[in-house]
Amino acid sequence: MKKVVAIRHVNFENLGILGSLLSLRGYQIDYYDASRDDIRAIHNEDTDLLVVLGGPISAAQHFAG
Repeated sequence: MKKVVAIRHVNFENLGILGSLLSLRGYQIDYYDASRDDIRAIHNEDTDLLVVLGGPISAAQHFAG
């Protein structure tokens, strides 16, 4: 089975319609939470697709005043 790793920054995010399409095409989807999981443990050789989801804050908001 083909495998997708999705790294998310908030635990309620998902791949949305992309996740549905990938599932229909036989992909297994594994979610990792950037703030909780050790993403260094992801095995690149077992991963066919890596998706990094955005977060609710931008760099401009973080560094603003």
